[in-house]
Amino acid sequence: MSFRPGTPKRHHEIEDSLEIPYLLENRLTLSDAFGTLELLRNHGEDENERNLAGLALEILQKVHAELHFYQGLQRIYESVANAPAVQLPQQVRSHCMEEFQVLFSQTEFRVAGEEYLPDRPGQIFIMNHLENHTDNLLPNDFRLTLDTHFLSSMLIYPKYGEAPIRVIRKPELDWYGFQQYFDRLKYLYVYPGDVDDEDRDLHLTREARNRRFMDQALACLKQGENIIICPEGRCYYTEESPGPFKSGAFRLALKADPEPLIVPVAVANFDKRLTRTTTATIVFPSFRVSDYVKDREDPTALYAFINLLNHWYKGFVRQAIELAETGTH
Repeated sequence: MSFRPGTPKRHHEIEDSLEIPYLLENRLTLSDAFGTLELLRNHGEDENERNLAGLALEILQKVHAELHFYQGLQRIYESVANAPAVQLPQQVRSHCMEEFQVLFSQTEFRVAGEEYLPDRPGQIFIMNHLENHTDNLLPNDFRLTLDTHFLSSMLIYPKYGEAPIRVIRKPELDWYGFQQYFDRLKYLYVYPGDVDDEDRDLHLTREARNRRFMDQALACLKQGENIIICPEGRCYYTEESPGPFKSGAFRLALKADPEPLIVPVAVANFDKRLTRTTTATIVFPSFRVSDYVKDREDPTALYAFINLLNHWYKGFVRQAIELAETGTH
């Protein structure tokens, strides 16, 4: 902030003004920078100072929008992780969905294919999974996955009135912030690597953990709960998506009785700054795995179908990209 030569300033005002460039360098101090600019715009000692502060705020509008979005992510995380113990997981999930609806309403997005959402819940939703933008990193090193939260809060929750259950990879031992958030939502864990000792169930093998996951997931489906699974098992950037699919979601579907529908969803641009892009989400016609895999015990037929679906998904994601860019797919 510059000053008119020869104009005396109070010492604390000069210090605050000189701090602004440094405050703007870090996401965690942006709010202090904007607070100082707003104070100078409204109460600056002379017109030049007030006008300069106002001009700075106008130039930084997009940065200010990003700050509001980031603060919204912080509030959602804290409201879930610190939810009162008396709140049931279902209540915490519903509150989370409503908070994300408010947050996503501040962004530009396009949705297509909502007519393909099944009439009844108790289905398996699969989707390509996108990286999280580095600007969304919370102070505890956690990034809320925006693509799955969008599908959950903006499509599934309004349609069925209940938040879906996500299947996620078990956090590492030192990922306390992750664990606290996912535990409170009572999501389903899968163990892609060696079993850790966090739960102190050292007698449980990886196979036993997988069987427990399968039992829990089957119970959720039987109770009429929707489940979201990202078959890739990891995140990719939009332009590289989708990655190879794993078989878990489809094995789960074949074990369930009655067999649920697989609802394919493709997303684009959730790996970018949501305040500066348009995201896209497309729901495609659902199917049952048994429509393509006649022998449930034949792994060759199952993997052949998964490879075929993976190929289809490349086209699905391209359609999502086109929808984000042009509004058509």
